[in-house]
Amino acid sequence: MIGNLGAEYLLYGSSGGLEGGSGQTASGDSGGPTLVSEEGEERILAVTSLGDLDWTFAARADFYRDWIASHAEGNLGVLGDRTAPALSIEYPLPGAAVPASFQVRVVTQDDGVGMGWVALRVDGREVARCEQTCTSLAVNALAAGAHELNVVATDRAGNATEAALSVQVEAAKADDADPSLPESAEGGCRLGPRPGGGAPLVLLLLALLCRRRPA
Repeated sequence: MIGNLGAEYLLYGSSGGLEGGSGQTASGDSGGPTLVSEEGEERILAVTSLGDLDWTFAARADFYRDWIASHAEGNLGVLGDRTAPALSIEYPLPGAAVPASFQVRVVTQDDGVGMGWVALRVDGREVARCEQTCTSLAVNALAAGAHELNVVATDRAGNATEAALSVQVEAAKADDADPSLPESAEGGCRLGPRPGGGAPLVLLLLALLCRRRPA
């Protein structure tokens, strides 16, 4: 027999007790787990408070769900939560052309024990991570060419969801002008060193000619 005493406590006994269990509590059992088997795995149903050979009085684990989840730090499968969080990549779109630095925008949601963390990998290397949840992850200074983006979202029970896509980083356009020879705004004369050198007087004459050219 098994029954609830309000929201916090659980009472069960050895007479027709939990399936496969004796329901007996011995001295020193207080604080220990009340376990149930689910799909071949043992899970914590409650924490033993007191009892005897016939009855056990225990605190329900699900009543303290939020507190347990906040202290589990993603290392425990909490309260049988086996559902991975929802995840979608809003930007960029698959196959999109992107600049070398940009923000990956994501949407996450977990209806179980809550989000654990979200991480972004580029070509298999993690480049950004946030705890619990976030809406964007930064990518900086990618080389030109194709790259694989992979976002992983986990909940506090360790369930994970992944989403991946490829993007193309465009090559930067080279500047055709020679920065060593600045072009004058008046008519396009270039002033600067020439092969073989030149006398200062020649440079002065060139400067005067440039100034006198009509706009």
